[in-house]
Amino acid sequence: MNEKIKMTKKDYFKLIEEIIFNSNHELKNELIYFIENQIASIDKKAEGAKIRAEKKKTANDDLRNKIQEIITKATAANINLTLDDLYEALDKIYSKQKIVSRLTQLINLDIIQKIPNNSGKKVIMTYTLK
Repeated sequence: MNEKIKMTKKDYFKLIEEIIFNSNHELKNELIYFIENQIASIDKKAEGAKIRAEKKKTANDDLRNKIQEIITKATAANINLTLDDLYEALDKIYSKQKIVSRLTQLINLDIIQKIPNNSGKKVIMTYTLK
């Protein structure tokens, strides 16, 4: 089989650096210096992206923990919460979409359960601990 290997920008720079290193070009040192700076820039950018992703993940975990805490207290008081109840309990700081996302995570982690509540024409979902 002829499998094609996907090369990154960094891989291309390293390959070019190797080719230039083995050449006798008059600008050899300048080119190698340029390529090493480009590789360092790529590494720095990747590290920054990694740090931003970690901060975002931590923020998401904080919201999920807040929601779990609110549902735990409500379940102890024998109250099932709706999305609107959680939105109000979180002081309307977070969007309902973010809250639903964290609720889905908690459901998938088997921590809470979603219970349909038929009230007239509309089915409203309520949330409680499992």
